[in-house]
Amino acid sequence: MKSLAKFVMSAAAIAVLAGCSTLSKEQCEMGDWHEIGRMDGSKGYEMARFQQHVKACGEYGVTPSREVYTKGRDVGLTTYCTPENGMTVGRNGSAYKNVCPANLERLFLKKYKIGKEMYDIDSQIKQIDYDIESIDGQFDNAKLSSSDRSRLRSDQRRLEREKDRLQKRLTMIEMKEMVTETIQEKN
Repeated sequence: MKSLAKFVMSAAAIAVLAGCSTLSKEQCEMGDWHEIGRMDGSKGYEMARFQQHVKACGEYGVTPSREVYTKGRDVGLTTYCTPENGMTVGRNGSAYKNVCPANLERLFLKKYKIGKEMYDIDSQIKQIDYDIESIDGQFDNAKLSSSDRSRLRSDQRRLEREKDRLQKRLTMIEMKEMVTETIQEKN
């Protein structure tokens, strides 16, 4: 029984360690460093990702080509660093890791900031919804005094007004973006 437990624990440890590797043995041995770099760039990975590949492939006796990887990553960054993707990255609430080249960064960041603002507003609206739901649940308490009920209703109205304000702000941002896109399509 002990040997079975050791086997299971060893297999689990290997699976966890394998999950930490950025590349499989086959990927390291094939060594298409341009394609690996391109894929990493298209996902917005920092150059530090290359060091993770060096470590992963070192376990298999393979040394990645930094020069070829970097060229591929640069190609991938042209896909990642678009204004459209900036909006997507921001809208998802993802952090920007300063990976875009200077010639692409300005437009990427412009849209990223707009998307991030939209994400932040959405997050605030979700928090307000949660707070309103929490207040609703408190009304079920039969021991709640009339002054407490009045305070809760006041809090609820304040939250509803704030939610309405945020939803209007979000709608304005979305409309502005639609107008901007329409104008750009016509030019």
